Amino acid sequence: HSPQWSWSGLNGRDISAGLAAHAIAFSADGSMYLAGPNHAWVRKAGASSGAELFHSLLTGDVRDSVNAMALDDEQNAHIAGTVWVDGKEQGFSAVLDPDGKRTAWTPLPSPVRALVIGFDGEVYLAGDSFVLLEGEGGWTVTPPGPVASLAISLDGALYAAGHMLAAADSGHT
Repeated sequence: HSPQWSWSGLNGRDISAGLAAHAIAFSADGSMYLAGPNHAWVRKAGASSGAELFHSLLTGDVRDSVNAMALDDEQNAHIAGTVWVDGKEQGFSAVLDPDGKRTAWTPLPSPVRALVIGFDGEVYLAGDSFVLLEGEGGWTVTPPGPVASLAISLDGALYAAGHMLAAADSGHT
């Protein structure tokens, strides 16, 4: 069976016509969340009607972007990405409630490329030079190279995918 492509839009806007999306998630009720660049936007569409339920612009800079998103058990959208502050690329993580209201915002020193929520609701973030566990008792580790994706195995182990940087003295580039 071959996969079938279906481009979807929200509120009559075709995403193939200039509205880039970097992240997608579905809630337990079937509502679709899309998020992307250009002021770090998040949109939610109803499961049955496809009607836009909310549209949130998280930042004021056109260069800002949502790069990753996941929903928790309460249908809060955990989002993370890139923001530009005083001409410098930095990162953020944020939480939107099911109605689109921002309930948390955490600035980070560098862009976030990946996000996953563990079985107990813990939030893991990753970027070019870090993997971290958010919240009280959290931790940060430095991976051997940029991380592009995170996943939790069935036994609860955290896995990171990306590429390993060559050692400076190895002669590899």
